[in-house]
Amino acid sequence: MVESYLAQLRHKVRWAAEPDNPQLIMQWLEQERCCNLGSISQAPCGCCSTARQRRRYHFQFQLLLETVLDDLLPAHWRCSCLDHIYKPLCGLKQLCDNPAREAHVRRLYQELAISSRYVQAGLVH
Repeated sequence: MVESYLAQLRHKVRWAAEPDNPQLIMQWLEQERCCNLGSISQAPCGCCSTARQRRRYHFQFQLLLETVLDDLLPAHWRCSCLDHIYKPLCGLKQLCDNPAREAHVRRLYQELAISSRYVQAGLVH
């Protein structure tokens, strides 16, 4: 049941099903968080493996980035997603425990920088 609710939230965020409800993004990120404890920027709660937490943050980043890049969606929704995309990146950064993982997070930041410059003109109101 929880997974279907999460799937609905993911769908709503990705396709801007409620574009006048920017709180939906925070609601999704909160529900995605392991055990729904603490804030999204806190250290991992310990109930999930580190690998699972990494996958979750990476998926969140990818979904938000895809949404930001989708020029068929309302610009204000894409901007809201861009405003929150740092949260999964910060989560990934906190889980870095070796140079390869740090390099991976740097690549994601670079991908975000390049992608956001590409769509910047379409996001200006």
